Amino acid sequence: MPNNAKAIVVHVKSQSSVGTAATITPGSDEALRVIGRPTFTVRGEGAIERVDLVSAVGPGLQPVTGSRGWDISFQTELYRYSDIADDTSSPLAPLFAASSLVEENANGSTNLEITFSRTASIGTTVGTNYVPFTIEVDEIGGNTYSAYDCLCTVALSLDTGGRILLDWTVQGSWIDVVASTLGATTATFGADPLPFVAKAATLSSDLGDYPAISTMSLTTGMALVERPDVSATDGFAPSFLDLAEVPVLGFTCDADDATTLPIWAEVFAGTASNLTATFTDAGNETFKIALPVAYPRVPTPGGDAFQSYDVEFYGTPNASGDALVLTFDTA
Repeated sequence: MPNNAKAIVVHVKSQSSVGTAATITPGSDEALRVIGRPTFTVRGEGAIERVDLVSAVGPGLQPVTGSRGWDISFQTELYRYSDIADDTSSPLAPLFAASSLVEENANGSTNLEITFSRTASIGTTVGTNYVPFTIEVDEIGGNTYSAYDCLCTVALSLDTGGRILLDWTVQGSWIDVVASTLGATTATFGADPLPFVAKAATLSSDLGDYPAISTMSLTTGMALVERPDVSATDGFAPSFLDLAEVPVLGFTCDADDATTLPIWAEVFAGTASNLTATFTDAGNETFKIALPVAYPRVPTPGGDAFQSYDVEFYGTPNASGDALVLTFDTA
């Protein structure tokens, strides 16, 4: 009998040290709710086919194992939970801790800071470095795919009135694929979390108002950098994160009033803005996207029934070195 392609359970768990996978206990550790099926792709040489070798009966010999790691991708909702800095409060917490610097503020809010780094930023202390995690994906009745020493990047997208979605891209160290022993009733998902919905939001800027925003996207500028290492068992040291590009917040808005959207003048004046988008959910919790020092790019006019602009702002580091700050707080 074939297995149901949607009968999949995903766990992620922060590690206490680099180089040692976290122990995941299904039924005790809360499972991560994902949209669709995660993809696992072998990174590196993998199985090296030796088809270029000749013999008396023709070319080709058995393959040998080369360098290997895992490239993983999946999508989740952005949903609220009690403490983003506590990796036991929600399965999203380990992902954020492995993609940006997590910092709790004195007022109880939590910041995720995207900062410039060209060092191997992998550590074990929340608030001072990135925290690697272990991921385990179980196909019920199928295989288990796992990786450890994982870091990730995240991109945000939304359509007005719909859910805010997060696309996660992960690099991790190799663990062999094995048969899954997880039963359909073993996993624990906890309370059904409510996602943030793109409505009743505010977008504030020093450079004017942006009416009727229909779509929005955010890229952090962070990139995963693999580290080939001849001394490593599978040919790779743990990857690290690098602010390879500027973070970009883009959106489509109406172009119905040039006096409230002086975007052309702002672009060529090189005027900086503190750009902030704030979303509030039904539980009176807020999610805020802030580019403390943002500059607009040349907009793209468009629209079918009415005029619109595709607008992008890119962020540069402020005095604290933060190019992008994501904040979770109680409204």
